[in-house]
Amino acid sequence: MAGVDLGFDQDYAVSDSVIVEEIYEDSTTKRPSTDFGESNGTSATDALDPCHDLNFVPTTKFMLTHLGVTEYILLPLCTFLTVICIIIYLEEIKFLKKNYKDAERRRRTITVLSVYPMYAVTSLMVLWVPRSVVLMELKSASYFSLILYFYLHLIPDYYGGPEQMMKKLQGLEVSRRKPPCCCCCVCLPPAKFSEKFAGNIKILIFQFAIVRPMLATLSAVLWTNGSYNPGSADPKDLTIYIQVAMTISTMIAVYGMLLVMGVAAPNLPEFRLKPKYLSIQLVLVTTTLIGFIINIVVAQDAIPCHKPFSSTARASQITHTIIILEMVPLSMLGRCFYLQKVEYEGNRNEEHIEGESEHIMVSNGNGQTKHDCKDDEFVAESLSTV
Repeated sequence: MAGVDLGFDQDYAVSDSVIVEEIYEDSTTKRPSTDFGESNGTSATDALDPCHDLNFVPTTKFMLTHLGVTEYILLPLCTFLTVICIIIYLEEIKFLKKNYKDAERRRRTITVLSVYPMYAVTSLMVLWVPRSVVLMELKSASYFSLILYFYLHLIPDYYGGPEQMMKKLQGLEVSRRKPPCCCCCVCLPPAKFSEKFAGNIKILIFQFAIVRPMLATLSAVLWTNGSYNPGSADPKDLTIYIQVAMTISTMIAVYGMLLVMGVAAPNLPEFRLKPKYLSIQLVLVTTTLIGFIINIVVAQDAIPCHKPFSSTARASQITHTIIILEMVPLSMLGRCFYLQKVEYEGNRNEEHIEGESEHIMVSNGNGQTKHDCKDDEFVAESLSTV
């Protein structure tokens, strides 16, 4: 038995060599996708052409290698504008810490004003790293929810607190015929401002703070699975439906904020609530509706495909370039509206100051004491002296 050769080893060696040859042939005929978006059966020339794949998003290395004249101008310009936006915000922080004595209002104001550099930085990251668009949109959506929360708590703070605000606005009529949801509802009667009505307004606004981060998280999860393509307007793709849901949520939030402004702004004209709201609303509209509109333009083949970007990737670049170009003037407007003298004088509203000063006696600095603390000018002068 020891001298008998059954030939098993030779058969196994032949079969192993056949398998290796088959694997080698498969690997040479069907190459895996490369970093440039190559797919099975795609030639090297076609794989380097973004127009071959409408959902192609370049890497930073590929983008910098094939930059055109427009990109060479826009990238340094957007970087410069983002740096300006950051410098403006740092100067605002320095001013607020120096002049604002109310720590709670100072903290809320600093958070609200950070919306402009935050969007500028995240958009700049998308311009330099195009494949980070989903992650940056998730970050900006989550952070904007926090900013919206602090902004809505600034309005009662201007009144002296929620109780003072409710006392001042209780029973006032609020017109519900506001854009963008109910501007055409001429038969809709006005409502009385009450705690229940204020609670309904909070629901309209804070749903955006919940829905948008959830949709952004869903987009990131689908993107990792290859089911979400930023900038795509294909009806078979989930991208367009997520954009529609974000737009509807944005419109509802804008409607709720307009209801708040309609009743709160006329009673505090010195704090200029409407311009402050406008600076936040423009950020909201720019970051949501602009992307939705550009996706519709892409669906009509109005944005050309040219290396290094496909049409959808170029649409994303256009969207975030517009966001950066708008953040700088909006940050300047925010600085003008939020850093007012009345903001850091320590005055809330007349009733709040009178309520705090009814039980004290204030000296005017000349050795005389005045007991009539309901004189607004005297109270303001005395507080500034103290």
